[in-house]
Amino acid sequence: MFKYALLFVTFSFVMACGPNIEDFPWATQYKEVMDIHDEIMPQLGNLNKRMLSIEKFDVASRTDDAAEKKSIVLSKLNKADESMMRWMKELKSKSELAKMKTEDVSEYLSAEKVKVLMVSKYFDDATYTSDDFMKNVMKVQK
Repeated sequence: MFKYALLFVTFSFVMACGPNIEDFPWATQYKEVMDIHDEIMPQLGNLNKRMLSIEKFDVASRTDDAAEKKSIVLSKLNKADESMMRWMKELKSKSELAKMKTEDVSEYLSAEKVKVLMVSKYFDDATYTSDDFMKNVMKVQK
C-alpha cells in the first residue's frame, strides 16, 4: 500500500510542477485526460481493499467453483490496479509536453485518452466482478 501512496504523491508532484497549461493550445485536451484520471483515482483505495479482502477469503473447503472465481476476480483487480500504475508512470509531464510540437501533443493526448478510458473500463469491470464475488460467494452484504 505504501508503494501506491508514494507513486500517487510522486505523480501528483510531477503533474503539479511545470508550466501553466492554460498557456498552451492543448490545455483543454490535457484537462479532459486528467479529468478521466481524477474520476478513477479515488477508486484505487477501494480496489486495493477489495483485493486484500478477497485474497484472505479461504476457498479451500469449498466444493463449488469458488477458487476459480476468486482467481478470475483477483486477476481483474490486479489488471485494473497495474494498468493505472503503468499509465501514471508512463504519462508525460506537462514540462515534457510543453517541449513538443502542438500537433504532436494533440496526437499524444488523444492516445492517452484512449489508454485512460481503457483503465476506467478495467476498473468498472473489476468493481462489478468483485461486487458479484463478494455478494454471491463470500456472502458479504453492503
